[in-house]
Amino acid sequence: MTRLRFRPFPTSRPGAFGRGLALLALPLLLAACASSPPVHYYTLQGPAPKPPAVPRAAAPFLLEVQGVNVASQADQPQLMVRTGDGSVAAMYSERWSSPLGDEIRGALSDALKHELGALDVHVVKPGPAAPVWRVQTDVQRFDLVSGSMA
Repeated sequence: MTRLRFRPFPTSRPGAFGRGLALLALPLLLAACASSPPVHYYTLQGPAPKPPAVPRAAAPFLLEVQGVNVASQADQPQLMVRTGDGSVAAMYSERWSSPLGDEIRGALSDALKHELGALDVHVVKPGPAAPVWRVQTDVQRFDLVSGSMA
């Protein structure tokens, strides 16, 4: 049976090991304190559209834009951008301001309210006889191209 003996690390001067360890740890400490790039947040909802010059009659129905189902490969907190060669790159300091499904639902709701003149039931409680159009959306693929719109 082999016996192992542990002995202290030989040094030529007392305290040299501690100083050497401190010199090795200093670059690691400085690297840990280095600042990372700032995080930028993006949204699909634009500024509130201007009301039309001629007021539009309210739609005779209400909208219910339901939660959007997003495929798991597209539902990432960071922006996934398609590059010129067709590959996809994650941009870790560029993020959505809320989950992608919520971003799409909000943008779709705003666009439909503006185009149809209808209110969303998430904002207004429908009456008992009010017709409600329900919109369900499934997103299988969501492409962003650098320098372009989604």
